[in-house]
Amino acid sequence: MNRDEFYTAFKHDIITSKLKPGELLKEKQIMQDYGIGRLPMREIMVRLQQENLIETIPRMGTVVTRLDIKHMRDVVELRLELECVVAKLAAERITDEQLGKLRELVEKIHSCADGKSDAAAAWDAQFHQLLYEAAGNAELTRVVNDLLQTMMRLWYYLELWDKDFLSDADGAPNILKALEKRDPDLAQKAMRVHINYSVSRAVTGKFDLA
Repeated sequence: MNRDEFYTAFKHDIITSKLKPGELLKEKQIMQDYGIGRLPMREIMVRLQQENLIETIPRMGTVVTRLDIKHMRDVVELRLELECVVAKLAAERITDEQLGKLRELVEKIHSCADGKSDAAAAWDAQFHQLLYEAAGNAELTRVVNDLLQTMMRLWYYLELWDKDFLSDADGAPNILKALEKRDPDLAQKAMRVHINYSVSRAVTGKFDLA
């Protein structure tokens, strides 16, 4: 496994909670499990530490960063507002080609009504990535992507990529309809409802942010 492959695989295992928050990371075990050398592994670990996915604790070692309640609340609030800005800009700037791709993704997300949550997670992420592209603001995309990564850790940790989570059947279609009308206000409203739904699953369901 080369550096890029290790980075992708190891980061995926952190985000999806295969490696749990607070879990101690042992170099020899990582090298054995991922087939990576010591030097490239350490280089990637530095990169992941910069991304706040792992941290080094004195007299303990390197661990997967814990999910801090206050930090999660801050991320939730900020992501809600920024995703609405993304929706507004996308409604103003989206191309017909991008709309076509969004329609395909909405159909794929709906095909997961049988609970294929991993596939739904991937397609939902692609849906949002395409919205960021349509918004046409690179800095906004960078910031929102960082927040989305943190939110995905929470969702996977709480097992929110399940059939119940996928019951927000109208979220993506309503956003798509607003974009097709090229209505910025309607797009913001649809996005706010969509994000609020997923957030409420965490806040009022399995994770107490109070």
